[in-house]
Amino acid sequence: MAKPKGDIKKFNDHLTVEQKQAKKDMYHNDIVTFDGKAGTGKTSLAVNYAYEQLCTKQIDKIIITRATATRKQHDLGFLPGSADEKLAPWMVPIYDSIYKLEPPTGDTDKVQQLVDEKKLEIVPLAFIQGRTFENTVVIVDEYQNLDAIDIQMILTRLGRGSKMIFSGDFRQSLIYNSGIKTLKAACAKFDRMQSFTFTENFRNPIVEKLIDFYEEETERIDAEEKAENEARLQRNAERRAKANA
Repeated sequence: MAKPKGDIKKFNDHLTVEQKQAKKDMYHNDIVTFDGKAGTGKTSLAVNYAYEQLCTKQIDKIIITRATATRKQHDLGFLPGSADEKLAPWMVPIYDSIYKLEPPTGDTDKVQQLVDEKKLEIVPLAFIQGRTFENTVVIVDEYQNLDAIDIQMILTRLGRGSKMIFSGDFRQSLIYNSGIKTLKAACAKFDRMQSFTFTENFRNPIVEKLIDFYEEETERIDAEEKAENEARLQRNAERRAKANA
């Protein structure tokens, strides 16, 4: 899947140097991870690339799946409605990214048009197994909330003429056994796989400061709790030793 020819100006005009480099990585690789803190534009760029490929007829379809873990579960069965309706709240950032490139005009809603034409498909994780995605860009959003088995299952869906973009942030993982490290290790080992880490913040400047603050505070609190637990265990051991003396 080469870099598309033709008018792709609208897809690149607003991109920063960092984003252009990440997009270049996509042209030369089949599987890419986009990693970075909240607000670094990971998902937006993934959609930008996928939509560009679709508009320039490099692919036939965009597939989107998203980890919806609440600590561990991916099952959306408790929610009302169809599979698409259940996933709809989590798809808003994806749709917003397309609307930035194709704002709704009059009766034309590009997202709905793509869905109706089956060029944009939302696939819940529970329904991915057994499928093969050909001539497609697959976006896996919030992949830090997938374990290694989930990620392996998704990777093996990749068909000919297709690419996968995994977007996420290990800091926001809601599961203890995230497969993010295993996938990044695979990217370092195999050709046509690449990891890219974003550093630029596109949200309010205080967001980045808050992320750093909460990360540092969490580490401090965890360290204090660990020290308290170790001290308590030590005191209990000493009491038992005295009682048995």
